[in-house]
Amino acid sequence: MAHKTVYLETFGCQMNELDSELVAGSLGTLGYRFTSDPDNADIVLYNTCSVRERAEQKVWSRLGAMSREKNDRPALVIGVLGCMAERDGESLMHRMPVVDLMCGPAELDKLPELLDNAVRTKTSLAAEDPSRATRTS
Repeated sequence: MAHKTVYLETFGCQMNELDSELVAGSLGTLGYRFTSDPDNADIVLYNTCSVRERAEQKVWSRLGAMSREKNDRPALVIGVLGCMAERDGESLMHRMPVVDLMCGPAELDKLPELLDNAVRTKTSLAAEDPSRATRTS
């Protein structure tokens, strides 16, 4: 899956900053490139926090904007990482069907595999409990 361009945005706590650095390092070694502009990305990842309400509201807002973007670019992969993915699971995917994958903080090591699968099959996944996200496109 080399040469895909990723936009990674981090919300909330300092642990998320560290997790995002680890994700960027892991994906970078696999050949993913990073951009600071989601309009230039093949993959948009939001590393989320569910402790800080303001951060959570920003994520919902970004996902709403990405819903419109995905209409124009159906191959765009959108992922939610972190606490919101872990806590909200299936309800997040029902509220925002634009989300292609979810990955909780304890499962970030599985993210490369999840991304590969999401790009190839457009199947929605939840890394921590795949049974929570059964929607496929």
